[in-house]
Amino acid sequence: MYEDWLPERNRLSSTDQDMDEDLDIIAVQETKVESMDATVSLLQRFTGRYTASVCELHFHLEVIRLETSRTDDSTGRTVTASLPHARLLAGAIPSIFPDCPKYLTSQRSAREAPEAKWLRLDSSALQNALQKSAETFQLEVEEDRIQSLKDLAEYVRCNSSAFWHALEVNERLILLHNVDEDAPSIKYSVTIKPDLTILFHYLKAPTQKLERNTSIPDVASGKIEITEVLEGIEKWDRDLISTATTSKGDTVETVRALLAKLCEKKEEDDVPTIKFLIEQLKLLCEKKVRRRYSPDVMVFACLLFTISPHAYRYT
Repeated sequence: MYEDWLPERNRLSSTDQDMDEDLDIIAVQETKVESMDATVSLLQRFTGRYTASVCELHFHLEVIRLETSRTDDSTGRTVTASLPHARLLAGAIPSIFPDCPKYLTSQRSAREAPEAKWLRLDSSALQNALQKSAETFQLEVEEDRIQSLKDLAEYVRCNSSAFWHALEVNERLILLHNVDEDAPSIKYSVTIKPDLTILFHYLKAPTQKLERNTSIPDVASGKIEITEVLEGIEKWDRDLISTATTSKGDTVETVRALLAKLCEKKEEDDVPTIKFLIEQLKLLCEKKVRRRYSPDVMVFACLLFTISPHAYRYT
């Protein structure tokens, strides 16, 4: 077959006896092997030539036997020897042809097993889902990144309510909420510097949290975080105004945080008084049976009771 392509020395001679015993397939008759009919017709269709002669170049290496082996039962040793002629395994069919489509020379079987197909499709779908998830996550990270203060200001204007007013002043982004009274005043202010550090003021007093569950980060890590902070402040203000059942502990905690800011200023002369007020506010949230006073207060109370029991009743 294909005299100009196959050397004569590579041709395999075959007889009926060789085909039966050694599976040495060299010549294949169309009437003998039904599975070869399709191959022969395809060869004629694509090449226009046909001959029953094939050689080892038409077969894949895994179906060609080049050596034989035998195990000695007495010693357990296996003796291997090369065959004088190449032999083919049972069921070997020539599948490598020149000038033919790739599917004729593919080692893959024509029909894939259902289990293998299911595993392949499931694995492919899983890989696609993981890839799309990673791409979506990366896209969200890029969209959440703060490119500039101007970019953040536009994002806040588009995604926050009318509760906040965004101003760009002196390379800073200031988010304000003013109280609509006869003399409007700023109730909340969030200032974001060029290095994305955050300053929060409540009634002109700097603080880092309004209650136990609403804290202000030191640095803005993304647009979504800023939006969540603004929504938390707005919710706290709405609950403070609309309902009278606001937790006493949250309100006291806010007042304590504001007083603690005053204690940080060393030039204040009223630091001892402020610390005393902070201590009293802390006791206000405790039950009477669990209140524990500081030694200074206990000594002061004893002296006051000794000097004037009547005045002690009003402390």
